[in-house]
Amino acid sequence: MKNNWPEGTIKCIKVFNETKNIGEIHFFNKEDKEIEYRYFKREKGKETFIDPPKGDNRKCFSVSLQADWQNSNDDLIIVDSQEKKEVKKIPRRQVVQTAKEEALTFLAKDLKDKNLEKIEDTNSFFNHLKNEGESVVQNLDGLKTIQVKPEQAIAFLQSQQMPTALYKSVNPATEFGIARFIADQVNHLPRLLEKAEVRKPKGSANYIIYAEKTLNKEQKLSFNYVLVATSAEEALKIAEKVKKKLTGLGLKIWLVCWEIGNEKKKLSFPVELTEIMRRCHPERKSYFSEKEKEEFYEELKRLKTPEFVLEQNIKKPQDKKDKILKYNIPMLFISAETGREGKPPQIVQINLFNIQTIAPERKTSYIGAPIKRTTLSLEARDTSLSAWLQIRISQLKGGDKKNKTNTSSHDFHREDLIRAAGLTQTNKSNPWKANTLLLQKLSRYKKSKIIKKYPEKITEIVTLHF
Repeated sequence: MKNNWPEGTIKCIKVFNETKNIGEIHFFNKEDKEIEYRYFKREKGKETFIDPPKGDNRKCFSVSLQADWQNSNDDLIIVDSQEKKEVKKIPRRQVVQTAKEEALTFLAKDLKDKNLEKIEDTNSFFNHLKNEGESVVQNLDGLKTIQVKPEQAIAFLQSQQMPTALYKSVNPATEFGIARFIADQVNHLPRLLEKAEVRKPKGSANYIIYAEKTLNKEQKLSFNYVLVATSAEEALKIAEKVKKKLTGLGLKIWLVCWEIGNEKKKLSFPVELTEIMRRCHPERKSYFSEKEKEEFYEELKRLKTPEFVLEQNIKKPQDKKDKILKYNIPMLFISAETGREGKPPQIVQINLFNIQTIAPERKTSYIGAPIKRTTLSLEARDTSLSAWLQIRISQLKGGDKKNKTNTSSHDFHREDLIRAAGLTQTNKSNPWKANTLLLQKLSRYKKSKIIKKYPEKITEIVTLHF
């Protein structure tokens, strides 16, 4: 309890009248006997103690504290402490702490009746409500709290669920799905990174990896990744390492998180760090060391930094100027984490894609790009091209009737395959070796049943069968 609570306080109960903006806080000792009570008010987002109202000699508040009183959903019974008569009942609120100094308050009955306990990522929910303009009140115990309306909690719960429509194009036995709206942007990553440059924005202490690409007359896609470096030379070195990681282990971690989300049928979920590691290294039979966990966690955290920005020009006949829609699309959210101090967390809270806040109106937010589960049995170096091929085929299948393509086979430009395979530098110095390495990758994809057939020789146009 707070240091300024009466001595012997074990628990306290607050009653607040929002209409009159006056509340009472009652302090109890370990025998559940009331020690003291005081009045308080809320002003400028903060609760403060006040003197008793003039002429108020009530001291009418009393409550029978059952053994499970803190977990009860029943209304609080207000009793006249002198006459021992029930005065009235008031709705009980329950406090759910999200972080060290933040909490949400729910109506206790709503928590049970509306299954609001299912909100696992309470930290993200608090931030969401705060961004929506909900009032934050600093309580007497120091917690910053937001009072939750049930409809807000239900809407947030729905936003955490994997859309059922996403599974329509996915065979759960052999595949998992990635929302096409985000998969489509991530599939441009090889080309974006190939043309990326390191910049230092004016007024910023950090450098960024930046690239942009015009998709069509109406759309432009940009990519940025913030780097912490002490010089331009150091930033360039870090950038090269980041590029390799993002299209290797980083991309595989991202795919694993989507696989887990599919199984849990949630876009936001807690998961053990070692579960992600195990799926990224299915060949591994032994335990992971603390050092391995630390290194892997750094790679996982790296996925919080990349951001795609999709800009779309929309011009209606009545508008004089084009309207620009902008979508900021993080590759991954890690919105909460719990673990031992100084150690990598045992559990991480993953948020794959918040459809409700990013792109609720886009049809591709609810369409799944099917990815073969066998993709995750491949080494990290093979991840980029295998994912790129599968997302590209999903795009071709998802076209309109005029543009829809026969996807049992498709012709790819060698240049695109070399880029997606991460063989651009090899190709510059030794095209023959690049072709050999590409054929080896395609052979592994066939064994993993990602493709059915590939040519014996690499030419400028490569036909692959699916």
